Amino acid sequence: MGIIYNMQRYSLHDGPGIRTVVFLKGCPLRCRWCCNPESQNPLPEPMLKNGRQETVGYEASAEEILRAVRQDEIFYRKGGGMTLSGGEPLLQGDFMLELLREAARYHIPAALETCGHGDYDLLRAACGLLGYLLYDVKSLNSAKHKAYTGVGNERILLNLARLCEEFPRLPKRVRMPVIPGFNEEEAQEIMAHAKQYPNTSFEPLPYHAFGVPKYAALGRNYSL
Repeated sequence: MGIIYNMQRYSLHDGPGIRTVVFLKGCPLRCRWCCNPESQNPLPEPMLKNGRQETVGYEASAEEILRAVRQDEIFYRKGGGMTLSGGEPLLQGDFMLELLREAARYHIPAALETCGHGDYDLLRAACGLLGYLLYDVKSLNSAKHKAYTGVGNERILLNLARLCEEFPRLPKRVRMPVIPGFNEEEAQEIMAHAKQYPNTSFEPLPYHAFGVPKYAALGRNYSL
């Protein structure tokens, strides 16, 4: 069993083709600009929605999730599939792998979106079950990375280098959220860093403030 907080069908931005995105709850980072603050706490929590307090996050089995994912199976025949996102899926590593194995059992292509800050053995095991990997690189400056996310970037960059060496044929997309006042000037450098690896593309993600109201709904301040 695992804890998820959302499922999004018909997504076109989280891997190739039409995807069903499963959002796992819990993240080791605290990015100041996070647009899904409800994803950070690994446990279900209260959140104000439309003037009513609701619980964000619920427990589900891999079988239940794959049953829902398979409802859109017809779209996966042309390059789509299931994407695991978060939060950070590596934080629920055993459940993440169970979901990926279930997807493989039903021949559903799987992708993973990760911040890369997690156990490498889990990441390696996941990559063996993936058809696509989305990997966030927010900054190449560790001190700045820690100031804006709560953790340094050494583990993130090392995990990326290791998996690119071990899985050179796995298609990978390095994604960079472009945050004003934080990493705007690093875009070219991060793109060059990404493109040194085989089968790796680069995608800058423009900053937006759509998630700001969620902080108030959780009783928290938006610190950026």
